[in-house]
Amino acid sequence: MRKNLTLFLVFLLSGNCFCLYGQSVYVNTPNAIFELTGGIGSCSTASLVNQCAPDPEGVLSLALYKDTIYYVTVNGQLKRFKVGSAGTCESLRYIGPYNSMTIDKSGTLYFSDNVLLKYNPYTNELVNLGSLPFSSAGDLFFFNNKLLLAGSPPGIYEININDPANSTLYMNTNGIRFFGLISFPESCNRIRYYGLAPNGGSTSLIELDLVNKVLTGTICSIPLNVYDAASVTESGFNEGIIVTSFTKTHPCPPATTGAIAITAVPTVPGNLSYTLDNTVTNTSGIFSGISTGNHSIRIISDDGCIKDTSFRISAGLGSTVGLQKTNPDNCDNNNGTVSITAASDHTPITYTLLNAGNSQSSGNFADLMAGVYAFKLLTLSGAQAILLWY
Repeated sequence: MRKNLTLFLVFLLSGNCFCLYGQSVYVNTPNAIFELTGGIGSCSTASLVNQCAPDPEGVLSLALYKDTIYYVTVNGQLKRFKVGSAGTCESLRYIGPYNSMTIDKSGTLYFSDNVLLKYNPYTNELVNLGSLPFSSAGDLFFFNNKLLLAGSPPGIYEININDPANSTLYMNTNGIRFFGLISFPESCNRIRYYGLAPNGGSTSLIELDLVNKVLTGTICSIPLNVYDAASVTESGFNEGIIVTSFTKTHPCPPATTGAIAITAVPTVPGNLSYTLDNTVTNTSGIFSGISTGNHSIRIISDDGCIKDTSFRISAGLGSTVGLQKTNPDNCDNNNGTVSITAASDHTPITYTLLNAGNSQSSGNFADLMAGVYAFKLLTLSGAQAILLWY
């Protein structure tokens, strides 16, 4: 008995959830993470939710990359989470209990005590770059493409990343030992720098003039025993506006238009507006009904920072999906086949036989008995098609 083929195409558009949040400067004690509130040089604090809490290992050092906080526990485990996003805690690997950590513009992490380590979170590769001629007192950050360390004997040292043994003293700190180094973005392209010095049960915030290599003076006192600090500009680079995610939904027939959702944060706290193609403006960064082709987005902050980006919307899956089948000899045999062909600008396409849950990169399926089969096509852009074979 032979079965005939009936084909249904059901095209779906994927959906996403986008979280918006503020951006600031963070410090940690051994037991918690805090946000420094109140603007530049403020010592006011508010508790930050650690998405990895409760964490019995404690917090030793911090780094911040866009919307993601990295921290090393007292026991040497490296973890990360997205600020304000529940369920984002990840434990990456054992690093060692390093009290100094920072991150560069590409997202590469650096750690130090009396050696310098580099960690690539994209590849999980950890490299020991070599020994230093001094030890760490508490923190790292970048300034004018220089990697600076709050070291011991007290001072700020310039680390030679390519040859750590030849690192040298960058500036004296008048005998003051800093546990943390932080930078406050002041405008679209200006950053101010501070050291965090332990002072009994509190921590003094001391401004640093890194150009003239002098201490400007104590600004205020944080009522916490601060171990480390992190900010969005610790890479030494201030974009004014940082895009943290950009998701495109490409149209999958019968839909003819797509959508985007872009999230960003100003380095100086405030609001952002998003303008699509110089016509439509909103404060959410979410736009729908976008035709295929090239488009632009302009983001503007309250203090006048501007960031432009462009993107292209194209069909997620071609309008024609081909399907050829060979029926089994009879209802009891399993020598039927199905061959599916499809085209997309967003390859690869994954083909899944939903009856068995088997996914593959080819549209060729064999060893099928007579019956009803459902196939799903999924493109890299998230466009889907469901095919039913009777």
